[in-house]
Amino acid sequence: FARYVARRAPSDGPVNIAIGHAVSPDDADIIAATLKDYMSNIEQLTISELGAAFGVHGGPGTLVVAVQPARDVPGSGS
Repeated sequence: FARYVARRAPSDGPVNIAIGHAVSPDDADIIAATLKDYMSNIEQLTISELGAAFGVHGGPGTLVVAVQPARDVPGSGS
């Protein structure tokens, strides 16, 4: 799954990645580490628990990965 995400993620600039998990923090840590191995352009990586809406449909063990191009936010000083 990490390789699939890395191949499709933008590679022309920094990206932010969010990983959501349903009662599977160890799996989220593994995919985060693997993504870091595959991708050198990760600016920020966040891991959090999924809410009930995702959890009820995916069940325990569900992982969700979101990739967003990182960019300066006006007024942030970045």
